[in-house]
Amino acid sequence: MFGKRTHRGIATTRRRFLVQLPLGAAAFAIARNAGAQSGETANSRNSFCVGIQTHAHDFLHEGTEHVITTSREKAGVNAVLTCATYVKENMRLPHNPKFDRYPTQGGFYFDFDPQLYEKTGIKPVRTPEENFNNFDAIRSVSAACRKLDVRFHAWVSSFNYPQEGPSYPDHQVVSAGGERHTGWFCPNSPEAREFSLTVYEDLVRNCQLDGVFVDRFRFPDDITTCFCDHCVREMRKRDLDPDSLRRAILAVAGKTPMMSYLSLTTLGLSIDPVFYICELPELADLVRFKTDTITSYVETLYKRVKAINPKVEVGLDMFSPSVAWQVGQDPTRLAHYCDWIKPMLYHLSDGYHAIRAVRTMAEQGLGSQQELYERMRRMLTPKGMELPDTFEEFRRTSFPTSWVETEMTLTQRLMEERKPLYAGIQVWPTTTPDIVNDAIRAAVRARSDGVFLYCYGWSPMENLEAAGQTLRQLQVI
Repeated sequence: MFGKRTHRGIATTRRRFLVQLPLGAAAFAIARNAGAQSGETANSRNSFCVGIQTHAHDFLHEGTEHVITTSREKAGVNAVLTCATYVKENMRLPHNPKFDRYPTQGGFYFDFDPQLYEKTGIKPVRTPEENFNNFDAIRSVSAACRKLDVRFHAWVSSFNYPQEGPSYPDHQVVSAGGERHTGWFCPNSPEAREFSLTVYEDLVRNCQLDGVFVDRFRFPDDITTCFCDHCVREMRKRDLDPDSLRRAILAVAGKTPMMSYLSLTTLGLSIDPVFYICELPELADLVRFKTDTITSYVETLYKRVKAINPKVEVGLDMFSPSVAWQVGQDPTRLAHYCDWIKPMLYHLSDGYHAIRAVRTMAEQGLGSQQELYERMRRMLTPKGMELPDTFEEFRRTSFPTSWVETEMTLTQRLMEERKPLYAGIQVWPTTTPDIVNDAIRAAVRARSDGVFLYCYGWSPMENLEAAGQTLRQLQVI
């Protein structure tokens, strides 16, 4: 987005990285020290990207130019990413003049070209949200960004379509147990895949963009997906046995206690699942199947966008690397088919999921909350994270901002520093100005090429102001 990534030091290949893994905490400490020695102001002021993710209703309710100028003045934003399609959510909006809480319904937030989609067999649906019939968020924000000299990227939920999905059960993701994810199209469905690709084609052909921001290009965060008819056919083409894969993933999902496996799937921490894979090698086959599927999709998307307009950038909104493999995202391979990557380093949100996992397992009788938390805490030690002694204190504090730094370091190593890397920073509550400040400093210490703030509408203004103050103090903008 703001220039090529410069080579720093000795290139880290995947093989070298795997050799380094047994070093555990020492390897991460070395990486952190290297980042600290480079200083918190190592990035060029001219090349540092400050992006902010925005929802269509932000502009409809607050005014298009107001949102952009406010983001630039308070947070130093130089790139705006606006949803062209979206999902169902119901979040608090601290500064929206019309709503304290707004339930997004998903669908399309721009005027699409219906003829383009005829080849897909799936019909796009305009969002049913009120007052959007006459508001094209993409074209409105694009025009305002050009006027205000701010870069603009259309943000797309690649396979998560809550308006379209329920009407096409043959293309839905299905778990190993037979449960359907009605709002998720399967990446192995040819029709769903073509529908998703056509959204990007429509935007690049018909709208003025600096780039497309590729989100939800993955399987759902359900470790037992996907076993729809399309995936079963693809498995057989690759000489995989779908029944064996299904039995293996259900066996792991049913193991008790599950702390070791959950720690791997949610945190990327435990060594115990290595023994699960030795016992059930089908698990590795399923992970490879998912990552092959998603990498193939992104490669096709990247080539299609560049064939239409090589100047349009393709950026990826990726899970943090410790969990990305679970949903089919392999940063090492994906780095070949994008212009930049933003890992979602939402440390408080990730901590919330860990808290929920501990509570769920305690309710299942797998141990007390404190006992389960202690196991998680011990497994976090190799990541260099210092957590409170008690689960009750962890509930109040969640993961520290050092999570941002260690996950950024891991992403850089896995990507082998091929492309620019922009740290996704949580700015919605329960973050505070001090936490925002610490998270951004952690990202800069980890030599991030920029930060993406998530997101405008959910963030209190004081958090956006804290982001801008910190970035100016660090002299990166």
